Amino acid sequence: MHLTGEDYLAFLHALKDGALLNSASMSELLADHTASSTIVFSPIRDGISGGPGLGEDWHYGFCLWHECRSAHFDCVPGSRVSSPGNFGSYPFWDRILDYTGIVIRQGVPGTLKRGIDIERFVRPEVEEWAAC
Repeated sequence: MHLTGEDYLAFLHALKDGALLNSASMSELLADHTASSTIVFSPIRDGISGGPGLGEDWHYGFCLWHECRSAHFDCVPGSRVSSPGNFGSYPFWDRILDYTGIVIRQGVPGTLKRGIDIERFVRPEVEEWAAC
């Protein structure tokens, strides 16, 4: 599949605006489906394809991660969700601050963390902009 960052951002906006899923499907999408599971391996925590992980305990929904900047999941599921890719692209939806975004990268396998690092570097400015 090939798409542009603009295409993916349009998808994220449609998802956020409720144009893609009914409320029951959205609730199922945003549910924490690993809350009662023991996570043995996580590409977010442990890394993937030889690349480093974040060391953070994120949980999983349907095709998205529930982000949690902690070594042990103590976050509110669904507050910030994302779907970082192995090549470093990083689409996300901050449901608390009500904005979506995407970092597009064409990296090599194992560079998942780099897209997240880029977004985290600019996040304070983005949150300031989103608050306007």
